[in-house]
Amino acid sequence: MTRRIPKLAAAMLAATIVSAVAAGTASAEKTVVYNDIPSPLPGNLASQPFQAQQAAEFGGQVEFLAGTWKNPIVTVTMSRWACVTGNWNKGDCGTLKGSTLSWPITVSLYNAEPDNSVGTLIARSSKTFKMPYRPSANYAKCTGADAGKWYSGASNACFNGKAFKITIGLVAKLPAKAIISVAYNTSGYGAEPQGYATACSSKPEGCFYDSLNVALAEESPTAGAAPTRGEEKAYINSATPGVYCDGGAAGTGTFRLDSPSAGCWGEYQPAIEVKAAAG
Repeated sequence: MTRRIPKLAAAMLAATIVSAVAAGTASAEKTVVYNDIPSPLPGNLASQPFQAQQAAEFGGQVEFLAGTWKNPIVTVTMSRWACVTGNWNKGDCGTLKGSTLSWPITVSLYNAEPDNSVGTLIARSSKTFKMPYRPSANYAKCTGADAGKWYSGASNACFNGKAFKITIGLVAKLPAKAIISVAYNTSGYGAEPQGYATACSSKPEGCFYDSLNVALAEESPTAGAAPTRGEEKAYINSATPGVYCDGGAAGTGTFRLDSPSAGCWGEYQPAIEVKAAAG
């Protein structure tokens, strides 16, 4: 499974400054209060694309371990499909080992209302991450239906995208349940769309941020719970009605709970881990 955000640039910047200053004072002693990241992490996971499905924010609802928690550190699993040269879907992906790119990602924490709708913003933080490209196509190991994919020895399998993790700190007291979202800009979507007149837009491989997805987990969390799992619900902001299970009936262009529909989201939820300090 591979799946527009209102103008929040100023608010995100303000929140980032506050979070970045305060995060340095957070305690280093953290407990895993929610975890839905597979271990060991496979070469790649199913993922939610942003540019391909005109999205700008995506997330899920989580229930933390019982207790009083604060100042969470959120780890989000991403999926990178971009190559330094060539394309994943043309079978000519080429990437020099160790090649990276940098791009800002914003993570937000919202209250979850009794009806599971998105409540008030609790905390938000942004950070520019150095992220890997997906590896080159392995023509020896990946053949036939897998032609053009890269090979993961650890998973003994071929993949189009590469899963990796990013980590960011937030300053907040955690409620029992919350909605965690991921947001970033692509060529056409996000708080600050980059446009289609950029230098990378004219290259055969396109812009790297257009091949960046949020990875999804399908198994139950090993810590905490996913309250909407199995109800085929996810939270997304897309400009396109067809991306929503409800066909956009409840509106587009805002971050909201998507109504369930048979076979739409299934068991998928964002692959996220949250650590927090007691207090």
